[in-house]
Amino acid sequence: MLDLTIYELGSTVRKKHKGDKSRMLESFDKCMSIVDRMHVLDMHGAERDVAVMCASTGLTFYDAAYVVAARRLGLSLVTDDMDMSTAARRHGVRVIASAEI
Repeated sequence: MLDLTIYELGSTVRKKHKGDKSRMLESFDKCMSIVDRMHVLDMHGAERDVAVMCASTGLTFYDAAYVVAARRLGLSLVTDDMDMSTAARRHGVRVIASAEI
């Protein structure tokens, strides 16, 4: 998981529990207990590669970061986003749809 994912997770939990602060914080804490057991990839130093990927594919900077990370580490990318899938495949990254997991 990328270091950026924690913020995406926080946004998702916030949206799900909008208006219920205690449930939102409880859910976020549970998620973070799982995240704490995961390997989190620090993308510091990859910004230029991400910018190049973004410029060449039209992906958002955020999505381009996932493609760059997968390519650099030789990992498969799990996504249902068609633009991301297309860009990743063009750059030699194996893509798996979430339904395949």
